[in-house]
Amino acid sequence: GTGDVVHLYDRDCSVQRRHQKIIETAPATGIDPVSRQAIFDDACRLLSEAKYRAAGTVEFLLDKNGQHYFMEVNPRVQVEH
Repeated sequence: GTGDVVHLYDRDCSVQRRHQKIIETAPATGIDPVSRQAIFDDACRLLSEAKYRAAGTVEFLLDKNGQHYFMEVNPRVQVEH
């Protein structure tokens, strides 16, 4: 890859049952603009520095203080149906 990365915004998958997503909201609600931009920046920086070469999904957890924590990268765009 070249390190060129774009994001396709965010979604909230917090409502789950037995690790299955029940409700997804896009864009995620209740995230302040500073936290949202920090998540976008970190996701793009991670994939850019890794020279990632494909579509992918970067997952983070967000705490009540707006701090985000990296969880994983999935080598696909996750689209539920």
